[in-house]
Amino acid sequence: MNDDDNHYKNMKTENTIYEAMYIMKANVGLNSEMYSYTQSEINAGRVLFLIDETTAKNKLMSQAQGKKMSQSQRADYLMPFVQTSILKEQMANLITDNEGANIILKQNSQKIKKDKFSALIYGLYYCKLQEDRSKKVKKRNIKDFMFYN
Repeated sequence: MNDDDNHYKNMKTENTIYEAMYIMKANVGLNSEMYSYTQSEINAGRVLFLIDETTAKNKLMSQAQGKKMSQSQRADYLMPFVQTSILKEQMANLITDNEGANIILKQNSQKIKKDKFSALIYGLYYCKLQEDRSKKVKKRNIKDFMFYN
């Protein structure tokens, strides 16, 4: 997105798949915008999370299908719920700090990473950029469709 020095664009070859990877270099302003956008999307209820992993495991084990599963099948089934629990733990570990107009998120405990939260905010922001791009394309002038004889 903001590869001004063309470090990544210079690596293109004839075998490069067009737009296979989207590169964003985060800075304080972009991070602040992504944090606020993510917070507004979550507060508006447009981002929904899976149930807790223990609740999912209890529901699975209460069904006959879940009791028939092997350990590896159960682990595969529960993996999205485990990842959601880790994401929620990472989000709970963050502390909001304002430096002027910028929002800075700091970790309360350095033992808990914030990589899943970072992936969430980058993904949401990428979706926002794609939606904004499609809105620009869809804007048309009605005069372009009028024909006169």
